[in-house]
Amino acid sequence: MAVGLTALFVALGGTSYAAVSLPKNSVGSKQIKSSAVTSAKVKDGSLLTKDFKTGQLPKGATGATGAAGAAGPAGPKGDTGAKGDTGAKGDTGAPGAPPAVEAPTTITGFTNGWVGSFAKYYKDPFGVVHLEGLMTSGTLNTTAFVLPAGYRPDITKYFAPLVTSAGDTPILSELRISPDGSVAPVKGSNFYYSLEGVTFRAAP
Repeated sequence: MAVGLTALFVALGGTSYAAVSLPKNSVGSKQIKSSAVTSAKVKDGSLLTKDFKTGQLPKGATGATGAAGAAGPAGPKGDTGAKGDTGAKGDTGAPGAPPAVEAPTTITGFTNGWVGSFAKYYKDPFGVVHLEGLMTSGTLNTTAFVLPAGYRPDITKYFAPLVTSAGDTPILSELRISPDGSVAPVKGSNFYYSLEGVTFRAAP
């Protein structure tokens, strides 16, 4: 009788007994009925990202661009590039025209020339005046001819050109050229006066 009553009691109250008698961590996925866990049964904010299958959660909006990072260290210096080819040398310019040689328009007190060498003058590209040629049979200490403007010295110049007597003996001489352009044989011989080698810089 006692055994039968006990069995009847268990059969009628088994559910309540099982509910209060399940040990901790004894219910698994097999014991939970399909679709039994609903949103109402889940605590708000309790699920984590890892609780969802990959691709199930919607992708969030792109976040704002972060601040620029600090500049990295400078890289190593690169190799020196190859040297370029030397450019072609330019053509040499054409030589300039030689300076024009002029002859005195008038020679007084002297005869112009000797054996084909006549008195002349010219100015080179550097502004230096050159005299050349010969004068003969003249009167000393007189103006033989006058150089034009642009061919005159800024101050009086004295020269010692080659002068010889009738016997071809060199004689001490003196030639004076003044800022007014006058060319005057001052000392020497009146046999012939050489103007070769007489040079001076023209006045600006």
